[in-house]
Amino acid sequence: MRDKISRLIPAIIMAVLLVPGSAAYATTIAHWTFNEGTPGVTATGSDTVLDSSGNGHHGDPIGGPIYQAVPGGGTGLKFDGSNDRVFVTDSSAFSTLSMTVEAIISLDTLPGSGQLDQIVFRGDRRGGLDPFYLGILGGQLRFLITDTTGAVALHSPNPLPVAELMHVAGTIDNTTGAMKLFINGTEVASTTTTVRPTHPLLAAWSPGIGIGNLQESGNQYLDGLIDEIRISDVALTSSEFLGASAGDGVPEPATIGLLALGLFGVGCARRRRNTSDLRS
Repeated sequence: MRDKISRLIPAIIMAVLLVPGSAAYATTIAHWTFNEGTPGVTATGSDTVLDSSGNGHHGDPIGGPIYQAVPGGGTGLKFDGSNDRVFVTDSSAFSTLSMTVEAIISLDTLPGSGQLDQIVFRGDRRGGLDPFYLGILGGQLRFLITDTTGAVALHSPNPLPVAELMHVAGTIDNTTGAMKLFINGTEVASTTTTVRPTHPLLAAWSPGIGIGNLQESGNQYLDGLIDEIRISDVALTSSEFLGASAGDGVPEPATIGLLALGLFGVGCARRRRNTSDLRS
């Protein structure tokens, strides 16, 4: 019986690794940690803001955002609220029915009444047709999604704090239509909607992802530090968010692969031991 199990383990490993969507970072579309820079150094160059998801969504820093050390180690990217931003080339991977957009930020100032500052944005030059963004409107956290049927947005009930490192997130679940807004893992607003973050973008209108502003030069510049941003194609729970006690969010199937390989090793060891027992 043990020999039969040992012979099955390689097949089990292959089945696990070849399950659709089980590639590394299977539910992470993009993940920018800003750890590629040195504190005090200006970010420059094409594709130098690295996407650690392995999906290649690297960014171009524009206007001179500066790498800055963050509490607990690593670096973030400091935006001056004037002309700093990061541009990421658009991809159909960002058009997903379920989504989590999350970031770890620290704000230097809040935008004035009616002013919108962007944390992370997807859209083109056309106004009001943006598939999604997570930003700050007049001091309140705002998560907006749009499709061809309309738009829906959630707002935090209170202004965000200044000079405080915090986690912010917006989620939309395609199955239930539940749309939620979180600050430091606590749900602060929610609704149920039929809208999904999938409004089509037009290549002729410069589509893309904007970090710290719109995807193109506009007046929605963030004044503060972004430590990390992750976009996932599932509606995560608060225990799966960046920095959560459950273990930093989305499980990587690479871990599953290591577990499977471990089981394979155990099976082989048992098989060798059984063979030795028969020989003695």
